Amino acid sequence: FELQRDGVPRIRIGSMLLDIDTWDLLFGRVRVQQASLARVYVHAERRPDGSLDLGMPDFGADPTSEPGASPLDFSIAGFTLDRARIRFRDGALTSEVVVRRVEMGEYSLARDTQSVPLTWDMRLDGQHLEGDAVLEITGQQVATRGRLATGMLDLGHILQLARLEPGLSGQGSFNGDFAWDGHQLSLNGGVMSPGVTYQVAQRRVELGGLEVPGLELDLVTAPALRVQMRFPRGSRLASLANEIAGHRVSGTGIELTTLLQIEDEWLKNSDTLLHFDAVAWQSGERRVEANGLEITGRFEQSLKGDTLFPATDSAVKADSLHFADGGARIDVALQGVRVQDL
Repeated sequence: FELQRDGVPRIRIGSMLLDIDTWDLLFGRVRVQQASLARVYVHAERRPDGSLDLGMPDFGADPTSEPGASPLDFSIAGFTLDRARIRFRDGALTSEVVVRRVEMGEYSLARDTQSVPLTWDMRLDGQHLEGDAVLEITGQQVATRGRLATGMLDLGHILQLARLEPGLSGQGSFNGDFAWDGHQLSLNGGVMSPGVTYQVAQRRVELGGLEVPGLELDLVTAPALRVQMRFPRGSRLASLANEIAGHRVSGTGIELTTLLQIEDEWLKNSDTLLHFDAVAWQSGERRVEANGLEITGRFEQSLKGDTLFPATDSAVKADSLHFADGGARIDVALQGVRVQDL
């Protein structure tokens, strides 16, 4: 089967298997015992209103069900998609999904509550996406939980595909468990990134060489944004650069253990252990450099971009500390610095 528009293939199906119980059709029931598609090609384009154009003819408006009408008595014992290529275009933005295999378990339109197993093995723009999940369906509500392993995904490209603000750019991978229910997302697994840049208001943050062996994330998007992340011992960051209003903080060889919370435009850290092999702050001719810096305690930082430094209740120690102000001709070097209550 092939569907073309203006001479361009939009949908192509190499083989299709559909096994329907004909006896049940006599009683108004549709029972699909087996369904599979193989060697599939789809060319999808997003319209300005966000809907997808698959090159299908216009069949007119969808018929509406009468109030109180019973749903179609339809069920499928399982579905398999084998070897598919999906090309997607949104203006100048393009993406490609290559499906090796997708399997879905039993599903019925007539059941109000059901659990549908799903497994997948695919590539998104050359990076692998593998996993399995269970879809928990209750009426019109859908929740899911499962396992996901990815390659190094282009985070900025994904945000653009979702038509979200591109404040984040870089690459990242995840390997672990996930759960999604309406406005809540939970992750628990390993995270790696060679580099990520995040910009909000006047603040720009660059992270390099991120390794988190067991990140715990709970994200709630409505009615208000709430984020809680736990970075376990062993979380590492090769480099950090933070810029705001002419001030720049940079560091290398960073180790982090903390519980981070974002709520009401505030970022809060507790149970924090932060180590820098080297860190520096600079503003104009003023500069502070520290080696072997270790900070323990808790912090609060506004995300509005109106404050440079966080409020803190912490202890600080450093192997060495150097402060210089070229304009004031001040140069101070200290060794073995200890501050118990900062």
